[in-house]
Amino acid sequence: MAALAVSAGFTCCENQWRGKPLTGFGKGSMFGTQGFIMPFQFCNNRKKPQTLVTTAAKSPADKVPRQFREENLKEGVMENFKNFPQQLYGLSPSQFDFFTAENSPVQRQTGRVTEESLSSAKYYMEGPGMSVRNIVNGPSRSLGSFRTGRLSKMPRTPPPDLPSVLLASRIVFIGMPLVPVVTELIHAQLMYLDAESSEPINIYINSAGTLNEKGESIALDNDAFAIADSIMYCNCRIFTLNLGKAFGHAAMLLALGHPGCRYLLPHAFTRIYLPSVNQSVGPSIDMYLQAKELERSTNKYIHFLTLGTDKSHAEISNDLKKGQKLFLAQQAIDYGLADKIMPMKSDKLLAEARTYGKKLDPAKAAEMKAARASPTPGAAAPPAGRP
Repeated sequence: MAALAVSAGFTCCENQWRGKPLTGFGKGSMFGTQGFIMPFQFCNNRKKPQTLVTTAAKSPADKVPRQFREENLKEGVMENFKNFPQQLYGLSPSQFDFFTAENSPVQRQTGRVTEESLSSAKYYMEGPGMSVRNIVNGPSRSLGSFRTGRLSKMPRTPPPDLPSVLLASRIVFIGMPLVPVVTELIHAQLMYLDAESSEPINIYINSAGTLNEKGESIALDNDAFAIADSIMYCNCRIFTLNLGKAFGHAAMLLALGHPGCRYLLPHAFTRIYLPSVNQSVGPSIDMYLQAKELERSTNKYIHFLTLGTDKSHAEISNDLKKGQKLFLAQQAIDYGLADKIMPMKSDKLLAEARTYGKKLDPAKAAEMKAARASPTPGAAAPPAGRP
């Protein structure tokens, strides 16, 4: 007779154990209970499993091993874990204790986490949610204050990219011809800035409109008219500035700024001309439709110019029929396309440079003067007859 643990409800012959010693599971093992050990007699042939005779359980809870019962569950789990190889779980007993010990960092953090601490209100008021709310409420003010030094204690982190900085400063920069990709971006920026705040929007223009350098049409007139409609739709005050050139439909956008808020740099050029289309060939009906579309675009272009310049439709139409009109800064103001010329700061900078020496400490100024007067060591002497 020998004692052997029964697994899966069947027995095996002695020759299947290959001479290994037969041992039963210990008391502290996972199967160490009286109901799981049975005596039986080995045979050379496979036999039908014998009927297990176990002690009748008084209740369903008696079938649960002692170390896995509710009152001894923690000790049973720890003891069972230490009896198994480490490679089964990937954690050593000391690492396992780190997560299960009562005084572990994990348990201490678990005690501090409550339903209130996980609420969305606490995250919004004390976490990053408040920062996001501040950015949405006034990103342009925060960035503007940071740029002017009023918030000098803020950490100086580099901006994500230059267009983001310009947009945060409420600046819409038009530096390319009014192709569909550019006009789509301008639409999005104007709609965002108008919804974000009621502060003024600055439109900086350095564009050739819908034509390229060769005078060929590379964009649709409707795209420029859509930008003009967006400018008229905005509730914010619109400031426009001609940085270098505003030709064709770009000059129209310059004139649509708020009265008194249309600026030019001293050496900027402004040019207005009638819309045009590239030379095309096709059926007469297509040419007729294209001519009618060009006529409508011309009327719209002159209409927007009348809104900006306060001139009559007939007057602007007669001027443009004579050909292109190119304006210098003051001429554009006289025609009504702009209001003011941005003042230059060169005179002020030159005055500050002249008085720089006077602002220095007298001893430092004398030292600099002596250094300029003394010859450089090793330099050749000036020729005779010259100072």
